[in-house]
Amino acid sequence: MSSSTRKDEKWARIVPIFAAKIVLEWFGGGGAIWGSSEALGLRVPKTQEFWRFWAALIGAFFFLRLVLQMIDYIREETYERVYKAVRLIQIFSAKFVLEVLGGGGAIWGWSEAMSMRRPDSQEFWRIMACSIGFIFLIRWMMQIRDFIMDKSADSGPFDKSSQWVRLVQVFSAKLVLEVFGGAGAIWGWSEVCTLRNPTTQEFWRWNALLIGLIFYIRWMLQIRDAISQFKGDVAAIGEKGQWTRSLEIFFAKFVLEVAGGAGAMWGSSEVLTLRNPQTQETWRWIALAFGVIFFFRFLFQIKDFFTTMIDGETSIDNTAKMTRMIHIFQAKFVLEVLGGGGAIWGSSEALTLRYHATQEFWRHIASIIGAIFLIRFFLQMRDFVQDRTPTGSMPIRLVQVFSAKFVLEVLGGAGACWGFSEALSLRRPDTIYFYRYFSLLVGFVFFCRFLLQIKDFVIEYESSYAPLAEKGGNSLELATDGSRSTNSSKSELATLDPATENTSLMRENGEIIV
Repeated sequence: MSSSTRKDEKWARIVPIFAAKIVLEWFGGGGAIWGSSEALGLRVPKTQEFWRFWAALIGAFFFLRLVLQMIDYIREETYERVYKAVRLIQIFSAKFVLEVLGGGGAIWGWSEAMSMRRPDSQEFWRIMACSIGFIFLIRWMMQIRDFIMDKSADSGPFDKSSQWVRLVQVFSAKLVLEVFGGAGAIWGWSEVCTLRNPTTQEFWRWNALLIGLIFYIRWMLQIRDAISQFKGDVAAIGEKGQWTRSLEIFFAKFVLEVAGGAGAMWGSSEVLTLRNPQTQETWRWIALAFGVIFFFRFLFQIKDFFTTMIDGETSIDNTAKMTRMIHIFQAKFVLEVLGGGGAIWGSSEALTLRYHATQEFWRHIASIIGAIFLIRFFLQMRDFVQDRTPTGSMPIRLVQVFSAKFVLEVLGGAGACWGFSEALSLRRPDTIYFYRYFSLLVGFVFFCRFLLQIKDFVIEYESSYAPLAEKGGNSLELATDGSRSTNSSKSELATLDPATENTSLMRENGEIIV
């Protein structure tokens, strides 16, 4: 097949591929959260808006993921460029929370811990916090530019004046983010976790100020070491054992990143007047969620540190595989585990099968389907870690692949439109019939696609088996017992199983398709 023909096929496939992705992943991601929260009895009138926010947020993440996948598909990015884009998102999403929001939040929290922020000076400190946050936003964008252009902050000609300027830039940022931020992190985090109340106010004030003092001493010592290094007086820099160094690093990381991540969201939400008595608990949960994310990131960093210490170097392959696994399976958990239960729950209502009398019956069915997909999720994770390819005869593989596809794509396609329309407040009593017919139409389109995929799967199997039978049953494409090997065709239809699809598409063009 000529390259021009392949290019034409690629452009012909982009519309059906990404049209399906919009429904199943963008709408389905938000709809999975919305539907599963109701199926599990978590969404009640009191928490309706809280779950609406989370469904919209998850939908936004999957929309961003969809856009990035589309860019990768069109540009045919090399693995290195895709990896760099992933690293950019990983690094600068954390930097945005910890430095931009954290910079403003540090001033806001520290000013209250120091008893400098009172009702009469509230607006003054709000302006100060917003100004600092804006400065760090500009710094963040300049750092992104330097990252993309492969520019180091230390690149260029070095003279004494430029090094002193660099010293001032680094340590003025450190003063805000680490000294003020250390105190502000403890102050904000203690309120997020409901540890700080009127009876414990002064206790946490002294704790926050003590942490601030420790980080201030650390900041002064860092300045001394930087100046000694600048002057070439290496002997003046004290030698530290590896364990002492690691304890210092990870104590600072826990305060500044774990507690600081939660405190940054909590403080910045108040600075920007987003947090008020009505939204207090919503922002508490958001801040705690960010704290948990940064805590897991903290644990991964500890693991990498000790891997380097023991092995002498970090395995790039294992790190890349772990990163890839996290990307794939966090999407799979939302789209398949929560989405599997949510598909049953949403489609049963769209088809008018679920009403007051059958509510609990469909709740149990949705929970069972979700449990089945959870077991499947763990099995796929095991296969990914062990580099195993699912095997079995054609009828068994067909049932395994297409039973999952029927739930996730046919019922999930209808349920995604139905659930997401309610999450976005588009479905109201006056538009309910419109969205019912629209959801059923989408489900019907995916059902036709489902039947065509079955037909193509069977044809692919038969066309692969016939020439191999003549060759004596070599297992280049298909084993003699009907099982598929890792060298099977890389077409979309030959890789219908999600686990196999991820592996083959990753090798072909580096894109993530779940």
